[in-house]
Amino acid sequence: MQPFDKPNLSPPAHNPTVEDAMATGTNLSPIPAITVEAVTPTPTPQPTIPAPDTISQIANQPSGQDITMNEVYAIICSQIIKDQAKIIGALSIEQASHINGLAVDPLTYNCVLSGDGNKVLEDLVNKYREFFGNAAVEVCREAASRYASRLPNGQMPDMLKAYQ
Repeated sequence: MQPFDKPNLSPPAHNPTVEDAMATGTNLSPIPAITVEAVTPTPTPQPTIPAPDTISQIANQPSGQDITMNEVYAIICSQIIKDQAKIIGALSIEQASHINGLAVDPLTYNCVLSGDGNKVLEDLVNKYREFFGNAAVEVCREAASRYASRLPNGQMPDMLKAYQ
């Protein structure tokens, strides 16, 4: 075509139809087909953080290892709260939250004590007894008995000592 020639505006001799395209595998779309590939992202490696000791691992440490009296009381409180939760559910955490000097993680039942651990433990047992009666004391006594050997003689509250 020359610059000043008239363009050919007549229709093509044959207009392709959908049937023609399907028969020949031709794409009728004026936009070219785009192929998209799924890319799976590579996960970024995360640093490994060692898991904290569980209550049973701490309780089963040889007695020569350093563990404070309040850590033993915290372990006993954790076990008591966990055992009470098996019976009364979330109320065990709710009741424990009223004890001065006791902080409880509601997901792991791990406890942190401040002040006199013996008093905190005694207050916890008394709280359960006030709320649920003497059966709660039996649950506490059973839970505490697992760790009684970790405390020096006379350091377990009287109400948690096993009957003789």
